[in-house]
Amino acid sequence: MSKSSHISWSRKPPAGFETCGRLGACGGVRAAIDMSISWRNRAVISWPMLVVAMCWGINVPLVKVVLREFPPLAFGSLRYLLATILLVGLAWVREGGLYIRSSDWGRLFVLGVLGHFLNQVGFILGIAFTTASNTTLIRATTPVWVALLGALLNIERLSKGVWAGVALSFLGIGLIVQGSNGLSLHLAATWRGDLIALAGTLCWSLYNVWLRPMVKRYSPLWLTALGMGIGTPFLLGIAVPEARAQDWGEIGGSGWGILVYSAVFALVVGHSLWNTFVRRIGPARTAVYANLVPVISVSISWVFLGERWVPVQIVGAGLVFAGLYLTGRKRASSDAGTQYVTTDGEELRSGCPCAGVNE
Repeated sequence: MSKSSHISWSRKPPAGFETCGRLGACGGVRAAIDMSISWRNRAVISWPMLVVAMCWGINVPLVKVVLREFPPLAFGSLRYLLATILLVGLAWVREGGLYIRSSDWGRLFVLGVLGHFLNQVGFILGIAFTTASNTTLIRATTPVWVALLGALLNIERLSKGVWAGVALSFLGIGLIVQGSNGLSLHLAATWRGDLIALAGTLCWSLYNVWLRPMVKRYSPLWLTALGMGIGTPFLLGIAVPEARAQDWGEIGGSGWGILVYSAVFALVVGHSLWNTFVRRIGPARTAVYANLVPVISVSISWVFLGERWVPVQIVGAGLVFAGLYLTGRKRASSDAGTQYVTTDGEELRSGCPCAGVNE
């Protein structure tokens, strides 16, 4: 057995999650719209997960607004710095120290760069150069990309229904991007932002695929905190030119307030509640709440930002949601017998706990 590296060790936290059955796809992003869940059999609505959906849904339109004052990379790096400090502190208080195997540091570093640097660059620049609605819907296709990447890397075999969902989602994204050319003049170039947002989504999807072995051994909360800690210095580094050119006195109280909201609620509160409730109610049910995010975000952007879609983009959005439904339903049913046991003895079906929406 390889020697372990120590980050901190006041007490040893739960070792993580052990599989009981074959390892399925990542639970937090695996079932985008699980229509097969019968709400009649679940009388209690998880209000904390509704709060998470609201936090994430509101965040993208707010970020679009605040980028009128902040340069994008400077904003992204500052919010990540604040969130990293808070999340590491939260992980320490809730779970104590963490032991990292020496052999896992390389994968952890790659995950941090991929999921918390490149992904965030794609997220923040995508919002800057396209609409909040486009960004939200493109990023909502994460489950489709996770399924496709899992198949390409021979991690899982996809059914015909999942392949149909992938095809519909691709077609929908293409219509959304193409429809940007038909918008008014000030939105005519949003296809560039769409492609940047798509690149970030691909990085986040690959992150979730490669995260699976780590989730079996380590706390999801600590994995998120450490990944953000690895990605933050890179974000700060590329933001230096923007920070030097920025007149910080021009940023008002509302701008700083949005930055704090985006760091505290969208990142810290959102991730901590997500990781908690994916254990309590299972990944498939948790994913249902995550799918409220694009609905909330697009609705707010429509009402308060005046973002309007041309008909071809509305058709594209419908195809994306149909693709998400097919992908999530078929993948959830194919792994219905897979169980995962946490160190607390809790059983999870249809996936493993992992990071959810990363906004």
